[in-house]
Amino acid sequence: MLSVLIAVRNEESYICESLRDLLSQNFDYSLIEILIADGCSSDRTEERIWQIIEEFPDKTIKLFRNAKILQYSGINSLISISTGKYIIICDGHTRFPSDFFFANIRSLQELDADIVGGICNTEVSQGSFGKAIAACQTTVFGVGNSRFRIFGQSGPADAVPFPCIKRQVFERIGLFRDEQESNADTDFYARAKRENLSIYLDSRISSTYFARSCLSKLAMQMYRNGRWFPCQLDSVRIRHLVPLFFVLIELGLLIGALLLPSGYLLNTWYLFNVTYILAATVSVISCRRSMLSGADRAKMYVCYFTMHFAYGIGWLNGFIASDVRQALRMKNIPPIPLKGEVEGCSILTPSIK
Repeated sequence: MLSVLIAVRNEESYICESLRDLLSQNFDYSLIEILIADGCSSDRTEERIWQIIEEFPDKTIKLFRNAKILQYSGINSLISISTGKYIIICDGHTRFPSDFFFANIRSLQELDADIVGGICNTEVSQGSFGKAIAACQTTVFGVGNSRFRIFGQSGPADAVPFPCIKRQVFERIGLFRDEQESNADTDFYARAKRENLSIYLDSRISSTYFARSCLSKLAMQMYRNGRWFPCQLDSVRIRHLVPLFFVLIELGLLIGALLLPSGYLLNTWYLFNVTYILAATVSVISCRRSMLSGADRAKMYVCYFTMHFAYGIGWLNGFIASDVRQALRMKNIPPIPLKGEVEGCSILTPSIK
């Protein structure tokens, strides 16, 4: 009935707990296969996965190496060899409650939806900035009006995390565009909406995602996400554009103030940043996450700026990056169809211990 697909790379810190959650569900495991594609991890991820496979010898778990490394290249290949009527796409950086599989199947069947997903709780990660980063990613000032991160009301949605998808959806609209390093799911959801397929957010489904642990990892994540949005202009929402406008105004006013002798632009730059700090202050004060110390709240200012600036810079780079422009041109080509073996995707080789 159900194929659970996981594409990972360098997730040794979290993969064991994620897999234990997925292998301890209140569900009949004779109806489940779990397929994992490891993107040539340079840490001990593969070793950890084998540890879990040995821990659950009665469960169907298959591990492959994804030579192409990219997440959605691995996912596409896993879809092509999967057999389930329903497909859940997970990752190795998340925890799942014991009713996760049941809640997804129930939602698909009760709602007669094509794609379902639930709310995503953000948990503190390791590192001195872990609490601050997690707090920022649960506020409107940090991530906008993302329903599955903040509001969580059930109803039709544009996107859902860790989706459960009917196999016939892939047969109808094709697989993910794996030439996109990030946001391939955004493109997939947009194609689904254009085909009048239903995407539903069900608050009875939940998962817990671990925030990045330090500013450098946060900046890399935001930069990568922003960088690929020029490929997704038909899916852009206001929350995606705000960081781009923030960077354009920030840099435009600063460069203008340095080039022009008039103090008007410099004063405007000061005013713009004071306004940003005031808005961030309101968000920091109103954040109700528990266990936040005064130092953690002070770090939130740095996290907000890192998130917004890195995301906006990613946008700007995406407009000129050759790989992004190549991916944009490839959108004129139909996506890879799901018809047996997937041509053009990475070849998965069984990982043998």
